[in-house]
Amino acid sequence: MKRITLLFCLCVFTLVSVFSQSSFIQPVNIVSNYAEYHIIAWFTGHEKYECVEAFVYSQEKIRVIFTRHDQSQIDIWNGTVPVSAAFSKRESRDGYAYFRLDSNGRDAQLKTISPEGEEVMLIYVGQAEPSSEYGGMTDPGSHAPDGGLPVFFRNKSSISTKKSYIRFGNTKYSIPVDKEISVPPFFIGYEAFLSMGYYSFIIVTYGKTELPVFTGEQKGIISVSSENERGIKTINTDGGSSIIFSPALPDLFSLEEGKSHTVHFGIVFGSSGKEEVYGTLSAEKTTQGVILYMNPEYPSWAQKRRLNYAIEIEGESVSAQCSMNSER
Repeated sequence: MKRITLLFCLCVFTLVSVFSQSSFIQPVNIVSNYAEYHIIAWFTGHEKYECVEAFVYSQEKIRVIFTRHDQSQIDIWNGTVPVSAAFSKRESRDGYAYFRLDSNGRDAQLKTISPEGEEVMLIYVGQAEPSSEYGGMTDPGSHAPDGGLPVFFRNKSSISTKKSYIRFGNTKYSIPVDKEISVPPFFIGYEAFLSMGYYSFIIVTYGKTELPVFTGEQKGIISVSSENERGIKTINTDGGSSIIFSPALPDLFSLEEGKSHTVHFGIVFGSSGKEEVYGTLSAEKTTQGVILYMNPEYPSWAQKRRLNYAIEIEGESVSAQCSMNSER
């Protein structure tokens, strides 16, 4: 299936620090959510945009993403931009969006207003109802290459027919043939897709940020503390997804200077228990604080999305920043 590019739905920013025996530092900025529907279409001929997509969390909460030719994006929210958007570097604004799934369960319509104020309508005509046969992982491609590690999983998806189209104002744009999945003359698919049950788990980069200090157990975090293992085992998100560490992500403040510690991480959706994305986290203690390297290993596209965390400790003040790591 076409590498469905999407970028970023907003929800959870988990930052936990440690100074006591009952808390741990956790600088990973996780934006996670679950959408009832996701619709996306690529098109040609528009002077500024090449893709429009929408996450439908509910009819009252819809996020539309316009992708420009230079791969930059802008989010349009149905109503007020969520407060959690303040943690994102993404361009966002209030707007209008409406989504409707036809009674046949196959076709759908998306209405919105472009950043330039034009009425936009996406008419989606599917080849069949969304099916688990076309579900699974989504490769984010090259979109937002500096934004972090975006992981998306679809329960069910369908593929467009040539009858789908998108309209900006009075101008209609057709949906091109998807050459990656088409096998003419037996099967021809088009670059528009409709999904049901769409998980988003995005580990987002961020600039230098002061980390709040908490003590005791935190919502969504499962930790362990024993003679052989101390740290965070699992981070559960409100979006129904989790990141699991094995062994536990250690208490980073207790690391010995000059030594490194490496753990395995895996990202899981729903109750399947299957690690759809996995790799390693390596921590190194320095005189200034801790350097944390996140190195995805699977799937292969995730290997280009390595992250580097620089955690600084000055007295009782802790700050961190996260950036893409192209060298390690």
